[in-house]
Amino acid sequence: FRRPVNPREAPGYAERIVFPLDLSLVKKMVQAGMIRTFRELHERMGLICHNCVKYNGRESDYGGVTRDFEGYVDDSIILAVRTYNVNAERAAAAAAAAAAKTTEASAATAPVSAATSASVVGEGTAPPSDAAP
Repeated sequence: FRRPVNPREAPGYAERIVFPLDLSLVKKMVQAGMIRTFRELHERMGLICHNCVKYNGRESDYGGVTRDFEGYVDDSIILAVRTYNVNAERAAAAAAAAAAKTTEASAATAPVSAATSASVVGEGTAPPSDAAP
């Protein structure tokens, strides 16, 4: 799975497998931004497995290895998605807490306007010039 199938080791592979794929190509696709989601990664990994079973047969030794590999890929992607979601939730909570602290700090250090100070001070302040007596 790590490298492209060697045509000398797998006669007829190129004729039977329309979309050959291996892990080295998947890595390049991720690095190039061609694979952006866990779903896209899972689809590509599934294609690697599909190609192996199509060429070698489900009951071959390679088919057995492929089933094990598919299970490992599924478990790994599920774990990656869960970890990503937990980290995203933690990051969102941290960002919200930081924003709240920033807002509180800004409110505590904000300059007080004349109108605000008059309403806060209350007694002893002159009413606005257009206020009724």
